[in-house]
Amino acid sequence: MSDENEAVVRQAIDACNRGDYVALSRLVTPGCIAHTSWGAHTMEGWKVSQASLRTAFPDTVVTVDGIMAKGNNVAARYTIQGTRRRACKAIAATDKLTTIKAMGMWRINDGRIEEFWVQLDLFDALQESVPIRL
Repeated sequence: MSDENEAVVRQAIDACNRGDYVALSRLVTPGCIAHTSWGAHTMEGWKVSQASLRTAFPDTVVTVDGIMAKGNNVAARYTIQGTRRRACKAIAATDKLTTIKAMGMWRINDGRIEEFWVQLDLFDALQESVPIRL
């Protein structure tokens, strides 16, 4: 079962890379909740947030750096890269490649994502756009 659940998460990440929210919708339950750095969202709310990010970073690609599954849970480390073409989250466009490291956990039920948590390393991402001196 763990291998199948890992495959579901990989398919969801691939769908996000393509911007294919129809395929993604088939991989999540109707009541799926996304817990992100900006709070908890229904999938519809998450899709709106993703559309905004895709507008700012149109060439975004998520690369899985490591993934493991146990039972109904899947955990992954991944890298998100994209060029900041437009302002996003109050940070101006830079036309520079931005790299964000992230970790996520997905709970799978009957072959579909029921809930997931994403933690982004926003400090490093901000450092690329707005250097912070400590």
